[in-house]
Amino acid sequence: MFQQSSKQYYILVFLLFISVFYGFQKHVEVNKQQDFLEPHLKEMVGNLQKETNTISSIMQRLMSEKEIPYAQWVQLKNGFNYIEDTSYEIEKLAKAIYPRHSDGLQFATKTSASLIADELRYIEETLLEEDMDRLDTVAFPTEVEATLVRIHDTAAGWSEATNPFIGLPSNLLSRTGWVDMLKEMEDDSISYQGDYGS
Repeated sequence: MFQQSSKQYYILVFLLFISVFYGFQKHVEVNKQQDFLEPHLKEMVGNLQKETNTISSIMQRLMSEKEIPYAQWVQLKNGFNYIEDTSYEIEKLAKAIYPRHSDGLQFATKTSASLIADELRYIEETLLEEDMDRLDTVAFPTEVEATLVRIHDTAAGWSEATNPFIGLPSNLLSRTGWVDMLKEMEDDSISYQGDYGS
């Protein structure tokens, strides 16, 4: 049998102690990061869910009535800007925490939300009156109906993807459902981009 000197034995025990201590420190550091990120992620996902539901219901009203109050028009534009920023932040977080599970995400939702916001700005600049009051009604001509249908379909898809996140679980960060939500939103975003400009 191999004989160890007491010096080698103490060195081995010391190295074992150092590795256990290092592992414990890493565990504490990961827990601190999760404690920091968890509420931030929950807030972003919760707000994204609320915003997608809001714009989806506004778009539903717009499609059925062909008009909405100007205040809802402003809310719609702001909603798509919010989705652009928030989906980008959540996707960056997904790529950092779950790189393999988030493989294939391409920031398409951010891009689609930006394109939609641009289309809404174009509609406002070309078709709406200047200096509208919040209570004024915005009516849409048939020439923008195809654009509004594409936006409506995308908003409805995003809302459907985020609906399971009503009442967020307490350990959201340790689950990958929110990454799957981004993938579902991205499918609708890619579909929108495929139809963009047609």
